[in-house]
Amino acid sequence: MELKELSSIIQSISSKYTNVSFLNMQEVFEHHLDQVNSSNYININVMRVMQDVLFYKNPLRIDRLSKKRGLHLTLDGVHLNSNGAELVVEEYTAVIEQLQLQEVTVH
Repeated sequence: MELKELSSIIQSISSKYTNVSFLNMQEVFEHHLDQVNSSNYININVMRVMQDVLFYKNPLRIDRLSKKRGLHLTLDGVHLNSNGAELVVEEYTAVIEQLQLQEVTVH
């Protein structure tokens, strides 16, 4: 099943509940990556992925390796680097602030 299809299913389910919000991070990432020149690097060697995750615990190391691989948001196509984490923070912050404003407006 494709990620877009899974996102659509999750969005459909979440829309049935008034106390649930849906944030499509895949769409956010795609929009960001459309604005930059990023490589298609993805590591399919499980041992290498595990080695990267265990060895590169330091954000500076992660960011250096991401840059070397031509990646903007991840270390390996899956695990976030500092840019990817910051983008997630920005998006979640915007949603939380919007929900807080709606709450104040209702009460």
